Amino acid sequence: MPAPDTSTAATPATPALPPSAPAPAAETRPSIPAYAHNPAPEYPQSARWDGEEGTVLLRVLVNVSGLPEKITVAHSSGYTSLDRAAEKAVRHWRFTPGTRDGKPAAMQVEVPIRFRLTDANL
Repeated sequence: MPAPDTSTAATPATPALPPSAPAPAAETRPSIPAYAHNPAPEYPQSARWDGEEGTVLLRVLVNVSGLPEKITVAHSSGYTSLDRAAEKAVRHWRFTPGTRDGKPAAMQVEVPIRFRLTDANL
C-alpha cells in the first residue's frame, strides 16, 4: 500500500484577527521634585540658647511651577521653634517640579531639615 502524499495537504484557513489597539505610548518614569539649592533655615536664637537640636521631616506638596503649595510637619523635631523655622524656610524654597509622562506634575516630597548646634553660626 502506497504512503499517503502529504505534500499537497491543505491546511485550514486561519480567520483574520481584528486589528489590535495601538500599543500604549511608553510611559516615562516619574521623577520627584528636586530641592538642592535653597537656603538653610535660620536657627532660632532661643533654640540655640536652650541647646535644642533635632530633625524636622516636612511633607511638601510641590505644584507644577515648583512652588511649595502645602507644607505639613510629618515628623516633629520635638521643638516647636525648630519645626516653625523649618516650615518658614521651605515656604520660600523653589523646587524643580516632578514629572509624570514627561510633563510637570504636582506631587509630594518629604524634606528633612536637620538642626545641629555644631552647624549653627553661633
